[in-house]
Amino acid sequence: IDNLNAWVNPKHKNVTSVITSPQGEEVFNELAPVNHENRATVNLKKLAPGTYSLKVETSGETFTKTIVKR
Repeated sequence: IDNLNAWVNPKHKNVTSVITSPQGEEVFNELAPVNHENRATVNLKKLAPGTYSLKVETSGETFTKTIVKR
């Protein structure tokens, strides 16, 4: 999978996506716009296969999830 979609509350216009390695190293940090379908897309194409922590931040809200890139 090269793209990860995050569905976002329609009141938000942008989200910050931060991906960290299991060692805690930040490997991705991007401000992404929320499209007309209330979705922000993160391009994972350059990310090596492995397990990561994804944190999606909006104004005042944070969502964290473990993801696996194969």
